[in-house]
Amino acid sequence: MSELWIIENLPYERLMGIDHRRFAEELTPENWWDKATVRRIDGRLAIVSVRRLRQHASTPVRRKFEVMVDGVDGSVPGDREFPGNELQEALAYADNVGEAVPRSEWPPERPAPSFIIFPTRRMIEQRRRGKR
Repeated sequence: MSELWIIENLPYERLMGIDHRRFAEELTPENWWDKATVRRIDGRLAIVSVRRLRQHASTPVRRKFEVMVDGVDGSVPGDREFPGNELQEALAYADNVGEAVPRSEWPPERPAPSFIIFPTRRMIEQRRRGKR
């Protein structure tokens, strides 16, 4: 049986757009929960964040940390898990991936994409019948 892990924080996600208020020069024990950092890896910009995961329905509660590396152009995918409560190791790894990028070279801000859903005939008929 596979394990189900629940993400407890999400400092950066590509679908949320790019907002410089969510970035920090480096990740620390005070800001890792809701910040990400920008790094240059092999000449390409990447956004690096640390997220905490909790195993669903486990007693005692099991947690692990994961460093997410997401290329601004989608070219640098990757992650690394840190089992147990190894926040310091995860932060050290995240701050040492690639080289630091000054604020002036951060990727340009962009809003999250918006979606418009047009109802299909089936959706309209189900709504009329009281089904969702």
